[in-house]
Amino acid sequence: IIIIDKEPNLEDLSQFELYELGIQNLDLELFNEAIKCFNILLKDDPLNYEFYCYRGRAYHGLELFDHALKDYKKSVKINKEYADGYYYMALTEISLVKIDEAIVDFELAAEFGNEKAKSLLKKYFKY
Repeated sequence: IIIIDKEPNLEDLSQFELYELGIQNLDLELFNEAIKCFNILLKDDPLNYEFYCYRGRAYHGLELFDHALKDYKKSVKINKEYADGYYYMALTEISLVKIDEAIVDFELAAEFGNEKAKSLLKKYFKY
């Protein structure tokens, strides 16, 4: 009987497997593990704005808000119309009590199609 009880070597996984594992870890709030996955993915694809956003969400989960903001800013620098990048940046700005910046980023997220941002603006900021 062979028992395999050690984690897979992340470097041996395909891009797709790493992505799936990163998302799964994010959903399970295994934020450090998610960050490891997205670090490898970003090394191979440094212009993937979605990977920056996912890693930013993991940093946010760890309350590493400055790291999260840095990743969200990279995501929207790469894709200036990336609604989720603005949305999650705004949530992080709320955590940092940067309300004016958050409103601007919620507005951008809503403008580019993020429905959650539209709802938050209506509910809390009377837009």
